[in-house]
Amino acid sequence: MGARLVSAFLLLTLGGTSAAGAFPRAHRIRHSSNRQRRIYTNDIFTIEPGTVEIEFGMNAGSDLLSVPTTLKYEPDLASPLLRQLEFSISSDTLTVVDPRGQSVTQFADQHTVAVLRPFFQRDGVAFAVQPQSTFFTRGQESPRLGTAFLAGWSRGAHSLTGNVSWSAATHSSPVDPAHEFDYDLSYVYSVRRSRLSLLSDVQWTTQSALPAAGFVTAGVVIRVRRNLLLDAALRQQDIGTGQSHTHMLAGVTWNLGRVGHSGR
Repeated sequence: MGARLVSAFLLLTLGGTSAAGAFPRAHRIRHSSNRQRRIYTNDIFTIEPGTVEIEFGMNAGSDLLSVPTTLKYEPDLASPLLRQLEFSISSDTLTVVDPRGQSVTQFADQHTVAVLRPFFQRDGVAFAVQPQSTFFTRGQESPRLGTAFLAGWSRGAHSLTGNVSWSAATHSSPVDPAHEFDYDLSYVYSVRRSRLSLLSDVQWTTQSALPAAGFVTAGVVIRVRRNLLLDAALRQQDIGTGQSHTHMLAGVTWNLGRVGHSGR
């Protein structure tokens, strides 16, 4: 089951890249504005060993509609050095930008491959590192290389997660900033005797030759089943740039179980 789903995902994201032409330069958007908030489903950071998980998201506003997709897999390895390695590939499966009333549709232009590795976990405290590479299938952007450092704390109904990430273009251009720094802090409160959790998130982004921007998010997460989560949120985008506006986020996180098994 897992192999078929992985193949279908790759065909959807990589095989569909010829469906539309490149965005003109003026239509390019901030890389960070297109991101979907990540949900940690089983652990502070990684999914269950040996399982495959997929996240479908939506980011919708007056200037943008994006449907990002992320596929994650963690091998079930016993080696202390290789345990809890979570591999993921993300794609902006569909993006519709509407600058100045001129709608432009694009399929699967931006893809990110990442490896998440916690290096400390004890008593509800965790630290992790996540090297990642982003590449584009059209336009003039060069591949981007970077890494993120994450920290998490969880106790009872409360959890707090923060990360600092950096990425750099292999060849910078007016549409591909030389450096980008992101600072993010998330808080989740699990409502007692309920499948509902409340979330809030604050992000600050700086990019070369572009003004810094803030993002503030508030929403809810509903655990439908142990392996299925739904989330919805409102996010105020581009705070501090003079172009602040509101976006709606929604997502589905579904753990498909162990690879090669019919159930969990």
